[in-house]
Amino acid sequence: MEGVTVRLAQVRQRVRVRVVGPGGAPVPGAMVRLQASAEALSYTGEQRRSRTFWEATHRLSPAGTDGWVEFRGIPPGRVTVVAGRPGGKLVKQEAVLELGRALDLIVAVP
Repeated sequence: MEGVTVRLAQVRQRVRVRVVGPGGAPVPGAMVRLQASAEALSYTGEQRRSRTFWEATHRLSPAGTDGWVEFRGIPPGRVTVVAGRPGGKLVKQEAVLELGRALDLIVAVP
């Protein structure tokens, strides 16, 4: 939309996800997808339809050598994380990111 500026609240919150295997060892390179509902803050329909909003609420990243992935700037509300080894079964986990808090999740994949 030309001439329209969309600004999202600066919500310096983070979600960290650690992907582990059956024995609890980290799974380097596991793909982690995060989707945030952002229902804890009030956004207009126009803001929710913007590319900026979509990019703030939809993330994808590989786990590091320690199995951790960190996502910053996530808006508060319900978050859904899907993780898995390349070519492996995906595991879904949901949690709530509270306003002003950080969230650490551990996802065990087969």
